[in-house]
Amino acid sequence: MGEIVVRLGQWGQRWTTRVARERLDAGLLVWDMHRRMALDKLPETRTVVRFDFRGVPVRQRHPKTYWMVIERPEVDVCVTDPGFEVDVYVDADLAVLSRVWLGDAPLAQALRAGSVKLTGNPRLARAFPSWLMLSTLAAVPRPAEQTQRRVA
Repeated sequence: MGEIVVRLGQWGQRWTTRVARERLDAGLLVWDMHRRMALDKLPETRTVVRFDFRGVPVRQRHPKTYWMVIERPEVDVCVTDPGFEVDVYVDADLAVLSRVWLGDAPLAQALRAGSVKLTGNPRLARAFPSWLMLSTLAAVPRPAEQTQRRVA
């Protein structure tokens, strides 16, 4: 059954159009990201990452702020303040971080453009990009990419 779900996800990633901004879901994004953290690169001590999203659709009932509490090897998502000091703040445009997550834009570019900002503990903020792996579907080639590869 799991293989069928993976194959359907790959098909969808390859052939569907990009999700319109008004259909993006910050909660789903954070939930998916928490499952793809590089456990071997996470800090040894409890670390709290707070995500503040800009550009969240007005109709979305979900919060615009989420927390990840990382206590290796566990990564938990909170929709209310867990009460711990925040180590890393991620201030992100929801559409841009969604594109990064799906492999459509590099995180370094989003950071340079200021559409994603990392603040807080300087050492941990610098390390954060190494913790975040991309969606398992990010590597799925799309028709436009295949055409470009043939031409190049």
